[in-house]
Amino acid sequence: MFPENIIQATFQQVQTYYVPIKPKLQRHNGTSNTSEVIIHKPQLTYTNEMNVLGLIVFCSGFGVILSILGDQARLMINFFIVLDAIIMKWISALMCYPIGILSLVCKNIVDIDNLTETAQALAMYVVTVICGLMIHSLLTLPLLYFIVTRKSPFAYMTGMLQALATAFGTASR
Repeated sequence: MFPENIIQATFQQVQTYYVPIKPKLQRHNGTSNTSEVIIHKPQLTYTNEMNVLGLIVFCSGFGVILSILGDQARLMINFFIVLDAIIMKWISALMCYPIGILSLVCKNIVDIDNLTETAQALAMYVVTVICGLMIHSLLTLPLLYFIVTRKSPFAYMTGMLQALATAFGTASR
């Protein structure tokens, strides 16, 4: 429940797995039960997952102790208040990045000498990509489907029309 290292808990989690161990058997004269008892020894390993529960428990306990200490913990509470203000300023600056990127794109568009030629080259690129996708979806994939299954790909494609229409018709907002 409590992580042994709070920094490590942000990117690794302890996981227990059991290794079977066969005990040494002592042979006795006569009849005896010869079934072996397998003992499992627990082993710990680290996985590359965040220990969310450990972090929540640690932070909750940390906050409760800070509130119990009151004025003795005022310095630490002020530290976290200032840290919160710093992070909020940083996030508000990051939210302005799209405007800066748009400005860089607009600057490059303004720097273009022949806008018509560049637009034609971009249009040819778009047409080339769409033609490649059409060839792939209407020739390559149906041919591969026919080779693998020996069934008509067009029956399969007509079955997908309703799902494709739904996918193209809806937009996530």
